[in-house]
Amino acid sequence: MTCLPFLFILRTHFQEVPGDMNLKKAVFFLTSNNPVILAYSAAYIQHECFTKESAKLEVNRYEGIPRLINLLKIPNANIQQAVCGALRNTVFKNNTNKLEFVRHGGIAEVLHLLQETNDTEIRDQITGAMLWHCQRHRP
Repeated sequence: MTCLPFLFILRTHFQEVPGDMNLKKAVFFLTSNNPVILAYSAAYIQHECFTKESAKLEVNRYEGIPRLINLLKIPNANIQQAVCGALRNTVFKNNTNKLEFVRHGGIAEVLHLLQETNDTEIRDQITGAMLWHCQRHRP
């Protein structure tokens, strides 16, 4: 699932969103203190992993999976939605990323978020897609 409208809105309405984004920068910006940049970076990763299989490898290489998992703890629905989407697309049909997700406590974090959130979009992403994709991929 892509998030192009969300990226467009962020880019056109907020000056602090970086203009020449790429995956390396997006993963780097996952350490920002700015919630707009965090949401934008996660949404960018979500979109790239949806459109390019190679993006999933890059996110892993730049150690983006543990950073994304860590952002699930931030009590901000926009960030949590974008991060859930990014993680969902990052692990889809990629066993290496699934293992990284599990190794860095991703299952525990999404289950904790599932218990804490009332946001329907976040709950749907966790139950309907992310946990499903974390199952072992069968050809």
